Amino acid sequence: MPTAMIEEALALVDGVQDDPRATLAAAKSLLGNADLAPDVRATAYWAAGLASRQLNDLPRAERALTAGLDIAGAHGLLRRAAQIRSSFSLVRLYTGNTREALEEAERASADLDGADLARNRMQIGLIQQRLGDLHAALDHYEAALAGLRNEGDRLAEARLLTNRGVLHGYLGRLDDGVADLALALSIGRDLDQSLIVAACAHNLGFMEGRRGDVPAALTWFDQAEEAYDQLGRPPGMVEVLLANRAELLLSVGLFDEAAAAAAAALAGLERSDNVTDLSETRWLMAEVSLANGNPDEGLKHATTAVQEFTSQDRAGWQLMAEYTALRCRFASTPSQLTAPDVVQLGTRMKEIGLAGEGDHCLLLAGRLALQIGDMTLARSHLQSAARARSRGPAVGRAQAWLAEAMLREAEGNQRGALRAIDAGLGVIRDYRSTLGATDLRSYAAAHGLELARMATRLAIDSQSPWRVLRAVEDWRSVSRQVAAVRPPTDHDLEQLLAELRRVESELREAALNGEPTAGLGAQRTSLEKRIRSRERQLRGGAVTDERRSWTRKAVTTAVGSRTLLSFMTHADQIYRVAVEGGSATLTRTLGAAAARSELDSLLFSLNRLALGRGSPRSLAAAAATMEVKIASLRSNLLGGLDPGVGPVVVIPSGALHRVPWPALMPEVEVSVAPSLEAWDRASQNRPSVARSSAATLIAGPDLTAAPAEVAAIAESYRNPHVLTGMEATATSALSALDGAAVGHVAAHGVFRADNPSFSSLLMSDAPLTVYDLQLIRTPPGLMVLSSCDTGISKVIAGDELLGLSAALIDMGVGNLVAPIVPIADEVVPDLMADFHRYLTGGATPSRSLADVLAGRDALTDQERALRASFVCLGA
Repeated sequence: MPTAMIEEALALVDGVQDDPRATLAAAKSLLGNADLAPDVRATAYWAAGLASRQLNDLPRAERALTAGLDIAGAHGLLRRAAQIRSSFSLVRLYTGNTREALEEAERASADLDGADLARNRMQIGLIQQRLGDLHAALDHYEAALAGLRNEGDRLAEARLLTNRGVLHGYLGRLDDGVADLALALSIGRDLDQSLIVAACAHNLGFMEGRRGDVPAALTWFDQAEEAYDQLGRPPGMVEVLLANRAELLLSVGLFDEAAAAAAAALAGLERSDNVTDLSETRWLMAEVSLANGNPDEGLKHATTAVQEFTSQDRAGWQLMAEYTALRCRFASTPSQLTAPDVVQLGTRMKEIGLAGEGDHCLLLAGRLALQIGDMTLARSHLQSAARARSRGPAVGRAQAWLAEAMLREAEGNQRGALRAIDAGLGVIRDYRSTLGATDLRSYAAAHGLELARMATRLAIDSQSPWRVLRAVEDWRSVSRQVAAVRPPTDHDLEQLLAELRRVESELREAALNGEPTAGLGAQRTSLEKRIRSRERQLRGGAVTDERRSWTRKAVTTAVGSRTLLSFMTHADQIYRVAVEGGSATLTRTLGAAAARSELDSLLFSLNRLALGRGSPRSLAAAAATMEVKIASLRSNLLGGLDPGVGPVVVIPSGALHRVPWPALMPEVEVSVAPSLEAWDRASQNRPSVARSSAATLIAGPDLTAAPAEVAAIAESYRNPHVLTGMEATATSALSALDGAAVGHVAAHGVFRADNPSFSSLLMSDAPLTVYDLQLIRTPPGLMVLSSCDTGISKVIAGDELLGLSAALIDMGVGNLVAPIVPIADEVVPDLMADFHRYLTGGATPSRSLADVLAGRDALTDQERALRASFVCLGA
């Protein structure tokens, strides 16, 4: 047997991960030689099998490895047969034959030694990891690692560290996992092993997701995808990456991007033989579709997933897909559902340990019974769903209080229903960090929204403006928590939240695989309590939540001599509560659809005028429309009020967050806030600005007038910190804004409607995102964002407001001045210079804005539009 031939074959085996396609082609070429010695032929089949497995062609991999195994066995090549058998065990694993995979790997051990034995131990560890025996897997990894290092096999060491790093992540040992992956990444780069580098980046993204650092996770995922692109997008690996990305994006509300990633993963898996990942990704696509407001599409995917899981004999996954299909049907065509079928599904969910999902089925069955007027059946189901009010995880308790509130209202006990609503919202408020840290956030938000809608409806029926105001503000105080995209700065709290994510993941996996869940459920409840306790410690040991209850006395004390206008939407109708001089009135204004139509027309005209785009005739028409729509909205929303010269505090609802309120109340001092609590908190941070105040002035790129704007503003301050040109980097901007009294940023803004936490301001080197701004320890009391439409935010379920402006208020900024439509930057400098002159002269931000807008002569339609575009948010 020529030595060169066997060395060539073994070189193919060693080069598989670097270029599996080239390896497969070379192995085929070698196998075309009819005169190969048995060992060479067996080794060539081994290389072909490994390459096919890497390319996710599992049937071809199985055929090639079986052929190599047969040849080695027939010629007494025990060592080669054991090596091939070890590789074959992974193919058995990936085709779902996990127990057979373990048997093959253990059988191979008898004829291996040295580095081969260490590699096989690594394979056994991976198989045990997939079987869920994580501690046994760790033991095998430890033994294998010692052997690999003793043999100097750095390539296999990198592969082992990659697998063990992920295992540490599943065990909640994030620091250990990151350390393993970082070392594997370093080895992969040293050895120029692109596939290992890609896999490490992929898994580091997974690890950062477990840690709760979404930006870091997405960055690693981006690097992994780039590496996979350079490798020709190896099948299987790319699809798993896309599915992981979709899950992460779904968890933070990036529904459009999650749908795109899930769809791409699904399309790739449909071309493969990996039925396990295919079905799980199809179910994920159903969940994403439902979250994205497409229940019909979600039902299609969920129904197919049910069929696939059934054929695979995966009962737990089948039930989860049935549950998703149920929720899709309830969202689109509830009349097609019957209470008994829903209850039966709930019973089966509870049997596998998914008690929360089972109780949700009972709640839905109760609602179906109420819809057909069967009070006896409704009472039975709702009572059952309400039993978890004082036990179990937070999301389950909130859901149980919703069932109790529905039952009490159906029985005519409105006071009791309101008490149940308060209790349910209290659970969501007290445990909002734990709910926001896991996939349960969407469930908690849905339950909270239903509770809030019920409270608002009951309050409106009572015709009490104080009750309506309290009901709406209680919900706003809960929902004003933006989903965290970075872990907390407190290490203990970060670790607890990471542990909660791990337990949640393990609990679901255990339920889906038919394993016991009671112990994990107890761990989850205990962790939620520990997280709540830690948060209280960080707040100084407060026993109660920091939220205030908005009673009549609390409202009048906070508002003082101001006029408060709080708007809310119920049953597609906009209501207004006005508080003036200690008295309150409740007024039904106009329909929400009509308001959206009027506002869309106004904003279209404002946008055209503010940018100065169009013919003179079209701009004149836009100016006329602007005046008509402003007058119409003023009449409909403010009819019967005389705000005088203010100050007025406006708490909008739904689409009304986009209203140019100062234009509706010219010369009036107007502040706009997302909630009464947010306004009250911002009032405590209201800045007192003087010429001596620390001011940071930043001019971003690609805005011609920005340098002139900050130069004009700088004249109002004695020693401003000015950043322009290449100096205006994201890092330098963050540093300069931290601790400043005033921050003025003239930069392009990008509003992300899918998840406004990723909205950004464009600096000279990189975007400055909301999650970057949240790193500021001491935010400015006043922020001015003078360019583009940085003042807008997205309103999601229940009036929860997300966006650049909302995030800044949440961070502790007292006032934010910004436009609500894109504007031409060349018309802004004079207005902003005047604003800062009034401000440093002693006026409040809202008064300064009112005075500068009223005092400027509107010589052109564009200036009139500019005057209508700015709002003062916060105090």
